[in-house]
Amino acid sequence: MVGHTFIYNPAVRRLKEYIDSDELGDICYIYAVRVNLGRIRKDINAMWNFAPHDISIINYLLGEVPMKVGATGYSYIQDGIEDVVFMNLVYPENVL
Repeated sequence: MVGHTFIYNPAVRRLKEYIDSDELGDICYIYAVRVNLGRIRKDINAMWNFAPHDISIINYLLGEVPMKVGATGYSYIQDGIEDVVFMNLVYPENVL
């Protein structure tokens, strides 16, 4: 159950209330960026280190899991360990 800690954050919970009440209108897409390298790990790439948190938040907000996932990573700092990753999650049309 990795990455689920942030769904208990009051700000994330409030955003979920806004979405569920339709106060924000139709959600067309969600865009997330992590730009801080943080601690550079030698055992895991950026996606496996950070993305579970973001994916968990988005799944919680939308009440669904993605039906398609694509990711491309690049190793700039260490060979073979991607420190930059671009990921695209596609959710069912009835969610967005």
